[in-house]
Amino acid sequence: TIIMGHPNMMAVPGVQWPIQLALVSPMSDFLKVTLIIGADCTAFKVDNFKQQFVGKDPLVIGCPKLDDRARFDRLVEIFKNNPIDRVRVIRMEVPCCSQLTRIVKASIEASGKSIPCEETVIGRDGGKL
Repeated sequence: TIIMGHPNMMAVPGVQWPIQLALVSPMSDFLKVTLIIGADCTAFKVDNFKQQFVGKDPLVIGCPKLDDRARFDRLVEIFKNNPIDRVRVIRMEVPCCSQLTRIVKASIEASGKSIPCEETVIGRDGGKL
């Protein structure tokens, strides 16, 4: 859905763009309160992913196996520059995806902030583990 005429389309709940971590500016005004960090595959394995896990919270996605590690360094700047008070990581159960939570926690630590980080693991069948 495109909302025309809204002065800041990025701030409209559910209309955030971009969502790829590599494209999200660390100074984006939608990065507030709870940040959802999803592994790329999760949205394609879970029916109603957005309704179940995202709601109106900002979402960034990435793949710890396929994305360059430097892309994830952007998270440190996101955490430093925004009023984020909680992070929720949604990842797959596969071994390569477990790195996502480690990367996020290391980025929080490197930012110098104390931000709680929750993890939800999705099974290969699309169910929550």
